[in-house]
Amino acid sequence: MGIDPIGKGGASVPTSVGSPSPALEAQRPFESEATRVESAGAADVSATGLDQLRAGRIPLEGYLALKVDEATVHLGSLPGPQREMIRSVLLERIASDPMLVDLVRAATGAVPRPPHDD
Repeated sequence: MGIDPIGKGGASVPTSVGSPSPALEAQRPFESEATRVESAGAADVSATGLDQLRAGRIPLEGYLALKVDEATVHLGSLPGPQREMIRSVLLERIASDPMLVDLVRAATGAVPRPPHDD
């Protein structure tokens, strides 16, 4: 019992009539059910916060509020006043911490202003 050397003969893979050849099959991009679902629903998915900001649909403050909401969504079990305090502290930090200001500038092209005390 021997091992067939690579590239030295061996059995060929049969293809059925009408099916694409393996060479043509290799040229098609890989597609899974998830890929088909994502591409079908791509038009239905709303733009990200950054896309909305860049398109001018929301102001910088709205974008930052969206990001803070994303960052604090796991705090939903806290009472409302505590969540609001955490949100305001995060927004204040985003506007005052030099490293965060630089990150916001790099991502959005704008510099955040400190939130107002209403």
